[in-house]
Formats: sequence, C-alpha cells, structure tokens
Amino acid sequence: MHMNVTLSHHPAAKPWNPDAAFSLQGTDLVFHIPENDPYFLRKLQRTAKTCQTLPCRSFHLKGNAWTFERQWAFYSGISHPTKLVSITADLTDPLYTQRIATATWLKKLLNGTPDEIYPAVLIREIDAHLKSLTPYLTSQFIEGEDLLSQGWIGTYTVGKGSQHTPAIAIYDYNPTQNPNAPVSAILVGKGITFDSGGYSLKTSEGMISMKMDKGGAVTVAAALSFAISQGLRTRVKVIIASAENMVNSRAYKLGDILSYKNGETVEILNTDAEGRLVLADALQIASLDKPQWIIDAATLTGAIGTALADEYSGLFTQHNALAEKILAAGKTHHDPLWRMPLEAWHRDNLPSAFAKLANGSIAKGGGIGGSSNAAGFLTRFVDPSIPFAHLDIAYSIYHEQGNSLYGPGANGRLFTVLSHLLLNHAL
Repeated sequence: MHMNVTLSHHPAAKPWNPDAAFSLQGTDLVFHIPENDPYFLRKLQRTAKTCQTLPCRSFHLKGNAWTFERQWAFYSGISHPTKLVSITADLTDPLYTQRIATATWLKKLLNGTPDEIYPAVLIREIDAHLKSLTPYLTSQFIEGEDLLSQGWIGTYTVGKGSQHTPAIAIYDYNPTQNPNAPVSAILVGKGITFDSGGYSLKTSEGMISMKMDKGGAVTVAAALSFAISQGLRTRVKVIIASAENMVNSRAYKLGDILSYKNGETVEILNTDAEGRLVLADALQIASLDKPQWIIDAATLTGAIGTALADEYSGLFTQHNALAEKILAAGKTHHDPLWRMPLEAWHRDNLPSAFAKLANGSIAKGGGIGGSSNAAGFLTRFVDPSIPFAHLDIAYSIYHEQGNSLYGPGANGRLFTVLSHLLLNHAL
C-alpha cells in the first residue's frame, strides 16, 4: 500500500486522532501542524510514529513544505526495525539520501544481536564500511594478549572473561596523504558488545537491552562515515575500545586493582562500571596525537537517564568553548544535549583505600552524582592540555520498546552532530 503525505497548517475537520494531528483526505495522509508551533518537528515526528500502525510501507512526501529536517523527522518517526519503509519526496536532497544511508547502516549494526556482533566483528565491520567510502583510511587493531603486553589493561581486563577477544581499533582518516599531518580531532567510542554486568550481575530487566552498549562506538563510526561523505578534508581519528563483559573463572572481580599506563591505579568496586575502564585506554591513546579536541561518546551510566530521561544526551566538559560548539551543533541538527556538572574536583569523587581511585561506588546506582563522577574519572586519562568532552548517551540513542518519538531499537541520533563537529573542527 502506498500513500502520499502532505503538510497542512490548518486543523483537520475530522482527524482520525486529534492528539496525533493527522487525517485521511482521499488517498493522501495529511499532517495538521501549525506553522508557528515551537515544537513543529517534534510534533511531526510524533505523528509519523503514530502512523507506524498503518498498513502502509511506502510513502511519498508531497509538496514543497517538506524541508530537509522535516523529511528527517518523518523518517525518524516512521522507522521500525522489522517494518521496512520506502520514502520518496518531491524535494530531493543528496545530503538527506546520504544521511538516511548512514543511519540505516548505524541501526543495523547497533541492533545486531550479541551473538552476531562481538568485538572482532564490530571493529572489522566498521573498518570495511569506512574503507568502502575512501582510499584515505588506515586502521590498526590491538587484540587479546597484545592489549596486555602493550599495557592497555582496562580493555583487556573487562574482556578477559569472554570467549570473544577484546580489542582496540584505531581508524586514521588522512586525506592529506601526509603521514606527518596533524590530527585535527579524535572521536572515542565505547564498544561493549554485550554487558552482563560481570560479577556485579545485572537483572534480566537491566540486561535485555545490553546489545546497545556498543552504541558509542557505532555512533562515532557513523559520524566519521557521514563526514567523509560530505567531503571531510582534515585528518581525524576514531578510536574504539571493544569488549564483551561476561562471567567465567577468568573474569575480573571486585577488589581487583588495575594499573594503567599513565600511572593511575583503579580498584574495582563494581564490575558493571566497565565502560570507563575501556575508555581509559582509548583516551590515553587519543591524547598521544595532541589533537585540537577529543570527544568520547558512551552509553555510560544509568544516572544520566534519571537526570535527563531520553530526551537529551548528557554533555560533560570543563572547556566552555568546546561546550558551546557542541551545544550549537545539537541545536543546528535538532538533536538536543544538556550540559551537566563537571568540575576539577569530580575526578576525586571515586576514592579508594587501596588505589588512587575506584571505578565506582558500592552505593546502589553508583551513588549520588554518578554521571558527573564517571566523567571526572575519564578526565584522569586525558592530557589536560587538550580540550575534552564526554557525551553520555545511555538513554538517548536506543529504546528497547520505542517511545513516543521513535520505534524500538536504535534511533540514529547524534551522529550528525558529531559529524558536524568533525567538519568544523576548529575551536
């Protein structure tokens, strides 16, 4: 079944659903949203989400009112992981087509099951995808025992309880072809392909969606992919630390102490606070290149959902210029972020009696200020001379059952924001 979809700024005479703001006029599906509505795109997307139940999988966005962002809002609302749709429009834009293609790739990878997507598969799938786009990308993989021999103790430790080998992947996009060209910016992604919680075992309710714990890795890879398609001309890197957090006789335990390459020692108080342990490795690697800035994206804490629900991604940085740049990019792409507290003293909020710091708190949910304290932990592994921001996206990029704006699974948020920052890297 095929439907044309038009936009009207007038109320419907006989709407099917007044709250959803759509009606059927002949063979056209009409969305009724006032032009001056301050939440126009949000309302449009909610209406499209309501239309997921219609027995129609082919839509044509009819008329000149369907701007680029309105088409994206329709796509975001109507998409469902098991109900493929075809969307065409009178207004065509190559940028929109590429954005959809990148989002489709992102969603497929992020929605992939833990049995399908484990660390080796994740990093090589990303590698193959990026190299299909450009001849200017090289990659390096550090896997298994090589992690231990090279001192990348966090990623090795988190992944050693799994049959699947942990890995760090470094993707170097260098269109200058000059091996000595400076690295302008680096994105770092958390790539936990499944998180059982380790010996701090999650409940079934908390574990069911943990294929999404690779969301940071997939998002930063998609950001680089989209930036390349838009003609990125500067050298940038993406670094992904990937592991599967499982339980067996080799798995790391409460009370273990990790000694990192930069001299930090970390006592394990919670094996379910594993993301920061692998990011600590990747952030140290990123610091070696002295880029203009480093941003990590990670599904890091449950506390961020308590603070921001699933509407916003959490932004943590001590660098005001970088914060302003990120927030402006979010506003440009209608993908909101909210700046959360991060002060110098947050780095000391996870004390240990036996090490320089702990990886968490024994308090339920990580204790008060859990998201800021996790961000403070990460700052200890970044060269302080480099502007750094941490994005906690644990609730904003994936919804197990969907919500009022998105269908189930990955929603394709944030990668355009990060791509924008790569294309406009200067602070």
